[in-house]
Amino acid sequence: MTAARRAAGGVVWRPEGDGVRVALVHRPRYDDWSLPKGKLNPQENALVAAVREVYEETGVRAVPQVRLPGARYPTDEAGAEKSVDYWSMRARGDDREPGDDEVDVVRWVPPDEAARLLSYASDRRVVYAFAELPAVTSVVVVVRHARAGSRADWRRPDSERPLDALGEAQVAALTPVLDLFAPSRLVSAPPLRCRATVAPLAADRRPVEVEAVLGEEARAQPEVVAGGGG
Repeated sequence: MTAARRAAGGVVWRPEGDGVRVALVHRPRYDDWSLPKGKLNPQENALVAAVREVYEETGVRAVPQVRLPGARYPTDEAGAEKSVDYWSMRARGDDREPGDDEVDVVRWVPPDEAARLLSYASDRRVVYAFAELPAVTSVVVVVRHARAGSRADWRRPDSERPLDALGEAQVAALTPVLDLFAPSRLVSAPPLRCRATVAPLAADRRPVEVEAVLGEEARAQPEVVAGGGG
């Protein structure tokens, strides 16, 4: 069985009045209305592709928030399929005129109107799922530290154990994904390996806040984490 072609996109929203509006795109080639989406580049992370495609088709820089149900559907009579991953995304600014070679109109509409305007049932299901979400005011991304070699082979205090070569590669791959969330705070456990995992995100923009309660020592003492005891 041939693997489905992968794509990614989003339900991009912005507040307006007492509600929200979501972005739909019109594609003249098909004369349809759809959610902004597009194919992944080779080896591209799906979330990176989703944010990139949204920007290319709408001109909107968007911050991903909640993963939505995906879609899978046939693309031709031979049985080829496309698999699409979707995220809810908050618009944070328009950097250029909307549209690309495939899109000629971007329309911002309420979710219920979007469901009526969209050309495909798969897109409508994604919008219905978005409409059922509670209001998302903040997003917390939890990341385990990148690989730091073997604790058994490290002879100095464990808190000083650094990232190994694979860990450095993991950080390089992870940083652009985390940056998509435009984090306003970076909070780390005290060990060096934890701080090093998020350090590239701090570059000239925000410091890494070190919180002892996130460390292993604090987890071994629940009364400290709870703020009390006795």
